[in-house]
Amino acid sequence: MKRCQKCGYENVETMSFCLECGTPLSGAPMVFNLQDSDKARNQSASE
Repeated sequence: MKRCQKCGYENVETMSFCLECGTPLSGAPMVFNLQDSDKARNQSASE
């Protein structure tokens, strides 16, 4: 069982995020959005 560092909830080993509070659990992959958000906003505004 994986214990959440934030709330202490016991999650099953296969979980990446706490079912109680949503906090990423240890070993969860980190995901980054590297898209230029200003560029995307400007494109949608001009359409």
